[in-house]
Amino acid sequence: MATLSGQTIANTFDSILHVEDDTAGLVATAVDSRVIQDGVGQSSALALATDSVRITSTNKLYFNDAGAEEIHSASDGHLEVNSGTTLDITAPTVDINASTAVTVDGPAVTIADGTGSKPLIIVKNTANDTTGSELRFVMDKGSAGVDGDDLGTISFYGDDAGQNQTAFAKIVAEVSEADETDEAGKLSFYVAESDGTDTALTAGLILEGEHATDGEIDVTIGAGASSTTTIAGDLAVTGQMPVGSVVQIQWMSDVTEVAHTGSYASTNLTDVITPTDANNDILVILACSYRTAYSSGDGRGQFKLERAISGGATTDVLTTGDATVKAEGEGTDVYSEWTLIFLDAPATASAITYTLYANEQSGAFTTGATQYSSMSLMEISAT
Repeated sequence: MATLSGQTIANTFDSILHVEDDTAGLVATAVDSRVIQDGVGQSSALALATDSVRITSTNKLYFNDAGAEEIHSASDGHLEVNSGTTLDITAPTVDINASTAVTVDGPAVTIADGTGSKPLIIVKNTANDTTGSELRFVMDKGSAGVDGDDLGTISFYGDDAGQNQTAFAKIVAEVSEADETDEAGKLSFYVAESDGTDTALTAGLILEGEHATDGEIDVTIGAGASSTTTIAGDLAVTGQMPVGSVVQIQWMSDVTEVAHTGSYASTNLTDVITPTDANNDILVILACSYRTAYSSGDGRGQFKLERAISGGATTDVLTTGDATVKAEGEGTDVYSEWTLIFLDAPATASAITYTLYANEQSGAFTTGATQYSSMSLMEISAT
């Protein structure tokens, strides 16, 4: 028989715990269920069975210092796991199976991994139909929406050369027009650009729905007058294609006999235009034709367009290569013709003199060549 030495036996009946047989409803199974009670029949929060353990009613299972770390069921079908600071779940694979929804209430969710090209987020739809998954940003501020409300942003950060975390790009969706039944949206794509000292995110592509006009989307490409837009392949335009507005037009024509000199010695045509704005471009339209006579062989001509800015530099802005303009055949009145459209960006509001030079480059001519030329200058507004 076991004996106790130096121990105190409870001196009241209610201080003695015992295990009671099956008490209705306390255990999830009916297999040898037991509940722990005190001496006066008061059941504890713990019920036992041969195949289960249960925390009864809404009682809680505490951990550590009995603070906020606990597990309990607030009601039938509802289980809570609470922690005062951190809740860690560690496993090679964590499965969360929810038939309706998974809700996370918190200011941030971070997914981190040290493996290259990771983390990877997959949104997978396994339904055998024609629809796909959806990533939805919802702004529900509890009051009426207004123009300019940001609906969601996707940002892209990385290290610069000084290992500073820097925003290099972002996509922003916002409300362009909030009027009820006349709503319109706006989607902007930003990238980082710099003046050499300060870096800022600037919108380079903007799509904006037109309100009050069905089926119309306005698109803005580039930022700043010096931006370059490159189109690979064909550009199909189904409507009008305005290229700024024509501010002024200058036009000249002449008939000149070009000598066979072998160099650009003959001044064929000169015209002057003064832009109204230094940001405007000059559209130059040239049209020329040769009328020559040969004793033998073919003839070729070269042409050069020179730009001289008042008080500034003189520059060759266009030079055709040898054989670019070619008249073939022998005899009298052999013709060659060419037309060229050239967009010049002189970046000045000073007077500009454009001069067209011609040179009869080769061929056995019986007479000098006659050149018929015209030059049109159009100032095109940048806006």
